Amino acid sequence: MKHKTSAVRSLLGWLLLAACVVLAAWAALEGYAPPARRSYAATGRTTDAQPIPVQTGEIPVNSADAAMLDKLPGVGPATAENILTERELNGPFYYPEDLLHVNGIGKKKLEDMRDMLDLTEE
Repeated sequence: MKHKTSAVRSLLGWLLLAACVVLAAWAALEGYAPPARRSYAATGRTTDAQPIPVQTGEIPVNSADAAMLDKLPGVGPATAENILTERELNGPFYYPEDLLHVNGIGKKKLEDMRDMLDLTEE
């Protein structure tokens, strides 16, 4: 009889431990929300992004036409059209680094134009 009691206590102990682990995991995940993500539909890429405009220069990238975008350093007609296409496919640019997804814009070109960028939504 003593052997059965010991086995039952051992089983109950393991069940209690398992329940504690499950409850601790549930409590740790309670209220967890994944960060916002920006989707690049044309490429299938995503990037973490919070929609907070951070630049207010002289060229409003989120509303400018190709002629106005052409005024940015290192941007010609082809790159201006690429910016318009990216904006149309994936929505507004929130960070200057979002422009790195545009074909024809690299880190150097982005640094050259950074101070001229206005990333507010209009």
